[in-house]
Amino acid sequence: MKLTAPKIPHKNLLGQGDVSLFVTEATLEDLLFLGGDFTSQRATNVSLDEVWLEKAIFTQANMEQLMVRDGIFHGCDFSAANCSSGSCIRVKFSGGRMAGIDVSGSTLQDVTFADCKLDMANFRACKLTRVKFSNCALVETDFQGATFTDVAFENCTLEKTVFNHCEVKNLDLRSSQLFDLRGWQSLRGAQIDTAQLTAVAPELAMEIGLRVED
Repeated sequence: MKLTAPKIPHKNLLGQGDVSLFVTEATLEDLLFLGGDFTSQRATNVSLDEVWLEKAIFTQANMEQLMVRDGIFHGCDFSAANCSSGSCIRVKFSGGRMAGIDVSGSTLQDVTFADCKLDMANFRACKLTRVKFSNCALVETDFQGATFTDVAFENCTLEKTVFNHCEVKNLDLRSSQLFDLRGWQSLRGAQIDTAQLTAVAPELAMEIGLRVED
């Protein structure tokens, strides 16, 4: 699967951003943010275009309807942040802490999550198109009602991850560790490998009501 990378000038060519710029309905373009503490900040309907953020803290921030087009977020902390009903197009999140983030109802297109902690994240009713999760932890992450189109989980840990009522159009789970997933019946058409099938067979049998007797 080939994703379109964020289209951003070298960070040395970007203007220096400031925490005070994050206010409701702000439009921020061609900016670099190194650090910055946005904890519990309320800034809804913010639009970011060609931005690069490193080690910024958005813990418990309220950023509903956040719109990001061409963005890089490296080492940022979005723990328990509310980013629901937004959109990300050509965005990369790497080395981030995103436990408990709420992106429900959002549209994600050409997005990469690399080395991110996404435990208990809320992806309910999200539309994911050309999205890659690489080396991520997704424990009790909720994808209920999500639509997956060309999505891959590579070398991830998925445990008690919820997939009920999902729509799948090419979902690749191969190479990831799968433990006690919820909603196998909604994953019809998803790809897993032989080793995974052996490991999850008891879960599949239980979910579809098979009786296994020797």
